[in-house]
Amino acid sequence: MKIEEFAICMKRNMDKKKLSLQDISELTGISISRLNEYESGVFKGKSNEIILIAKALDVPPAILIQGGGMAHFSSMDEKGQRTSKWDMY
Repeated sequence: MKIEEFAICMKRNMDKKKLSLQDISELTGISISRLNEYESGVFKGKSNEIILIAKALDVPPAILIQGGGMAHFSSMDEKGQRTSKWDMY
């Protein structure tokens, strides 16, 4: 994990969802000072905290760790038809 890319992805997705560090702290239980270290790229994340941040941002943890980018998701709809979707994180 490149912590700088993680930090950029975290900030980009916070901006996209209009969430502040205070909002993320309330959603995750992670202190604002720790989140500030993540956002600044000075702290390599703990896996349990990365999962909490990813959930709060609605970003797959693996995508957050990789620094964002395009991701493909496929699933089945209620009629049993395969659906396909690309998202940018």
